[in-house]
Amino acid sequence: RLLAHPVLTPTHKSALTEYLAFLDGVGNRGAVVEAALDARDEVEALAKVQAARMYAHYHESWTPLASLVPAGHLALAVTRDNAVVMALPFDILEWTPDNERVFVSLAQFAARKSATSRVVLLTGVATPRARAGLEARGFQVHERFLFKR
Repeated sequence: RLLAHPVLTPTHKSALTEYLAFLDGVGNRGAVVEAALDARDEVEALAKVQAARMYAHYHESWTPLASLVPAGHLALAVTRDNAVVMALPFDILEWTPDNERVFVSLAQFAARKSATSRVVLLTGVATPRARAGLEARGFQVHERFLFKR
């Protein structure tokens, strides 16, 4: 299905494949592919590739990943030390009722997994209200994730 996807270009497919190859040993790498198959346009395709890149970078430079978990249109990661990580390739994360519901659900998932921590990776920034909402729910927020350590 990946090779025949009408929106993902050969460049997108190659980048996804390389980032997933980099995650050798991480369980259920197919969750990232499944999420990518939801791409309906170029913007979404680039976002799926960016999320895969974020997981590869986190795995290499921060904490090794143990597995990836399908989560609707996204994939979540669980680290070897049992932290739950969500990569969001957003320029700006706002605190909307829909986003609040997503993070309440993610916090519940993390609690069921007895997660050691909850991490949100953003390529951009969170609004002050979003940052406060995330931190109140126990999330560590890493803004401009691919651009600084």
